[in-house]
Amino acid sequence: MRARPSFYVDPLTGCMVYRIEDDRGRILRRVNNARSGQDALLRYWRNLGLQAARAVLAETGQHMGAAMAARRSTPNGRTLELPFEAPGPAPGAKRAARASKRQPVQPGPLQQDLFTVTEAASPIAPEPVEVVPERPHRLDPATLQRVDYRTVGPADRPDAYLYHVAAGTDAQAALHEGLAVNPADPLILTERPGVPYWLSVMAEDDESGADIAVLRMRRIAVDGMLEADPDATSSAGCACWLLTGGET
Repeated sequence: MRARPSFYVDPLTGCMVYRIEDDRGRILRRVNNARSGQDALLRYWRNLGLQAARAVLAETGQHMGAAMAARRSTPNGRTLELPFEAPGPAPGAKRAARASKRQPVQPGPLQQDLFTVTEAASPIAPEPVEVVPERPHRLDPATLQRVDYRTVGPADRPDAYLYHVAAGTDAQAALHEGLAVNPADPLILTERPGVPYWLSVMAEDDESGADIAVLRMRRIAVDGMLEADPDATSSAGCACWLLTGGET
């Protein structure tokens, strides 16, 4: 089971709509109020748990709130008491405490005379820290081009570009600000023959009829930032990747 972004933002929640799919790619549910794919899966499982709990209560004819559940956890709604009282302080503990206060304070070691120090200890050099270059969060807008989807067909051969299918507003923002690189919620890139498949997926998920755009970038521009996606490759019938920025 996995969560896939539909690249459509719900106008009410302001969040991207995610599709919950099974191992065969069948859509089980759409989640429109999740911040990421992992959050969408958590909300999906939590909703299933609530539905199962309501079904059990409906079968038994019970409507139990949180307060009633807490009262049922003890007999007759009363708080259980300890079978014995908490032990008090041990005999003689107070006398030992008073005796410890009367003990004389031992003088500490004398401070070394700084004027008699002939050689100062050499400072320890800090270990060198390896500087890891920060991974890009967005692709350079200059590397992106918008393509007329009517010129792309499933019989085309792979070329020197990779393609991304997105909503028209998202594509316009990417052309101005760059394509987002998020390892927690990576975008899907495909070869040229897979563009028609992802166009059909976008058209199925987007019921509002919004504009859909196709962006392309040179393979060399994202070299080392991709992770193979075998599930998407099997569905699209051509090679597909996840734009993770090189983080797996």
